[in-house]
Amino acid sequence: MKRTIATLIVLNFMLFNCFNDIDDRTTTPTIETIAIATNPISVDSQLFTNLQTFTSDQSSNPTECIQFLYPITISVFDGTLEYINSEIIENNDNFISFLASIQPEHNISISYPIIYTNDSGEEIQIENNEQFGEKLQACIDIQLEFYCSSLLTESECLWRVINSDGNNEFVDAVFKVSSIGITTFEHDDTV
Repeated sequence: MKRTIATLIVLNFMLFNCFNDIDDRTTTPTIETIAIATNPISVDSQLFTNLQTFTSDQSSNPTECIQFLYPITISVFDGTLEYINSEIIENNDNFISFLASIQPEHNISISYPIIYTNDSGEEIQIENNEQFGEKLQACIDIQLEFYCSSLLTESECLWRVINSDGNNEFVDAVFKVSSIGITTFEHDDTV
């Protein structure tokens, strides 16, 4: 009787182990993808500055040079291009806040293509930083031309100094060009 019980216990143990062996307890390894800084954009670059300028002025922009079709994925990297995180940008306000939160020593990398609609409503793709930089600069130039053209009808054009190189000495100073071509520079209540 003892032998029969022992044999049943051993058989149950073997059957249970056949159905619950070690390969049943292993999990399928998950593959974690880590973003790579392809075409990184430094915070101190002209492209980053133009991107900040364009997104922050977009709400008051009389021309619709670029209207981003969201969402856009942007990855953040440290100064040695080690991945920090990624963010999905859902709208222009989110874009402005995101760009303002980037630390000076960090870089960003945009997942291309970026699709936008131009002022005639046509969808266009941007494939790399060079195309993006060219398009942003062209849009900023159009904004400035429109701004100054409309102001010249009221006698003068204004250019406000912004911080593009870390020198804050002349931020918010103003160049004024009168309709007859006289240019003045105003800074800290001094002309």
